[in-house]
Amino acid sequence: MTTAPFKFDEIGYWSELKLDIVEKYGSAYTKAFANQKRLKKYYIDAFSGAGVHVSKRTKEQIEGSPVRALKVSPAFDRFYFIDMDADKTAYLQKLCEGRSDVYIHTGDSNSYLKRIAADDSISEFQPCFVSARSLWAASRLGGHAASGTVEGG
Repeated sequence: MTTAPFKFDEIGYWSELKLDIVEKYGSAYTKAFANQKRLKKYYIDAFSGAGVHVSKRTKEQIEGSPVRALKVSPAFDRFYFIDMDADKTAYLQKLCEGRSDVYIHTGDSNSYLKRIAADDSISEFQPCFVSARSLWAASRLGGHAASGTVEGG
C-alpha cells in the first residue's frame, strides 16, 4: 500500500478481528443471495475511513473494511463508502480508481444515506450489507435497507 498525506487510524486487536469478520461475513452474505440475480447486493459503509489502517500490534498497514469488501467473492454489485474526512475519501478514491461500481462521498452520512434510499433504481427490497457503525444511520432510512450487524472500519 502507498503512503498518504495524513496519519492512518491505528486500530487494536478487536478492530482487526472485526475486519476479518467483515470479510468472512460479506462473502457468506453475497453467497446467500447469489442465486437471486434480480436482487442487487449493496455494501454500505457510512464511516469508511481511508480503506487502510495501522495495526497497533505490528505497526504495519492493514486493509480496512472498504478494501476487504471490494475483494469479497461473490462480489457485491455496488459499494457506497462515506466519510467526513476529505483526505481519507481522496485516498480511498485512489484505491478504487477505475471501478464504476464504487460511490464515495465526503460528508455527513445521514444526508447521503437518505439520497441513496431515494434513488429510484434501488428497490426497498434490495439487500444491503451495512456496517454496524453505519446501522444507526441506515435505520433512519425508514426500512429501506436490510442490514448485517458487523462493524466496518
